[in-house]
Amino acid sequence: MNVEFNRLRTFEQWEHASWTMETSFEEVAKAGFYATERFLEAKCHYCGATVYIGEQAVDIESKHRQLNPSCAFLLHPDRTDNVRSFDAAELKREECRLATFVNWPVAHISPPALAKAGFYYTFNSDQVKCAWCEGVIGQWEVGDDPFTEHQKFFPSCEKVIANGISSNPVLDSSIGIQPVKPPHAQHFSSLDSRIRTFENWTTGNIQDPERLAQAGFYYLGRADEVHCFHCDGGLRFWLADDDPWFEHARCFPKCQFVQLVKGQLFIENVQTQIKNSSGQQPSGGAQSTATMTLDEALSTEPVQLALSMGLNAGRIRAVTKRQLETTGQPFAQSQALIEAVLDGQIQDEELEPTTSSRMDRRIENEVSRLLWSAISSSTTPNLSSFNSTFAPSASSPVSEVRNSSQATSTEIAEAAAAVPEPASVLRRRSSSEAVKPGDEKTHRLEEENKRLKDARECKICMADEVGVVFCPCGHLVSCVQCAPAVTNCPVCRAIIKGRVRTFLS
Repeated sequence: MNVEFNRLRTFEQWEHASWTMETSFEEVAKAGFYATERFLEAKCHYCGATVYIGEQAVDIESKHRQLNPSCAFLLHPDRTDNVRSFDAAELKREECRLATFVNWPVAHISPPALAKAGFYYTFNSDQVKCAWCEGVIGQWEVGDDPFTEHQKFFPSCEKVIANGISSNPVLDSSIGIQPVKPPHAQHFSSLDSRIRTFENWTTGNIQDPERLAQAGFYYLGRADEVHCFHCDGGLRFWLADDDPWFEHARCFPKCQFVQLVKGQLFIENVQTQIKNSSGQQPSGGAQSTATMTLDEALSTEPVQLALSMGLNAGRIRAVTKRQLETTGQPFAQSQALIEAVLDGQIQDEELEPTTSSRMDRRIENEVSRLLWSAISSSTTPNLSSFNSTFAPSASSPVSEVRNSSQATSTEIAEAAAAVPEPASVLRRRSSSEAVKPGDEKTHRLEEENKRLKDARECKICMADEVGVVFCPCGHLVSCVQCAPAVTNCPVCRAIIKGRVRTFLS
């Protein structure tokens, strides 16, 4: 009963009864229930909870939560063996058709070949149906080719005419191309929409709503339970030291949003860390629990030494907590603690995109260098006398601009104006005030600065740095937070069939 379609068919025995039901059978089957032998009684295929279905409308999911709130089918259905039913639009995607081939009984016909030819499994013997013409084919024999059979029996099918065997290919995720899968909650695909759900969030002192929203979660409005908009994975009972991204990758490693934003390397590191922690956990004895509390561990000498060195207090607290949970003992040496903190910091810097503030500083430093070169080249006729008389010192305006990573375009222009110019340049200016080569070059550099910033800016939110290439058009126009919300490229309007995570250097 792990197949939703099979659960739905169990309710056929009730259809001819002389009664009316406001709750549809589709909703009941989608919630994990199938009809038992007792009239109007349904049972969850995963946890075994039973519910009575009367004539009045019933919120079957809420009823399920009341009966068994810890049912894995409710908390993270993607981690169960459930096979949900797809609508007509979804079945035109090859990966959705391939997902229907559960318990396929024929060994000599491969499900990928059938899905590629446009078929999905009907869960009836070996019969498959086309997602376009709805033609049904069964009784497959050795040597049959799915597309040839499709063309033979249904030659006027749109799929056959277009010869679109590979129109929606299953992309190879091992080479970094992520196939596009529709989010579970499309209306929460944008970061702002998820943040707005936390208006009544009452545990802000435990978890920051913005951090939860950035990790893909939206608030359900009850207790501290949140769900991922993409994989629909649910988490609750948050602690102050929990990292939303870490918990997301730990509980739902197959979530495409985590794979897109953090990368497969981050997920593998999280899973390895969890595996090692569980493997090192003693099975019994005095060391099965921590010998001291976290507050006591934070007052030890290695922790205090790390804090005095200026390391991030939050990272120190996190690695100390993890050490206590893993071994039951705090860090005995400051060197081991410092290495653990720095390893986590390096990993985050490698996996997360460069912030826009760092990008601005790099661009402004480059503009400062180009500006100084332009000023120097404009004074070439009297370069020797200029260098001997007006060579920039360590405290000169231009040197300050060159040495400052926080310089702005206005400061650069002011510094350029403060540099004295040779007499020949002054004479040229007095004879023709309309020609201002210094102003032209400054303006040109400012335009170049703006162009570089715009090129690296997300064209959807106009705030974060671009980080996702759309396939097959190849446009780099979106940040990682906005990419899951679009199905067509904002530039060329082409259908997005895959995404590639990129890092600008």
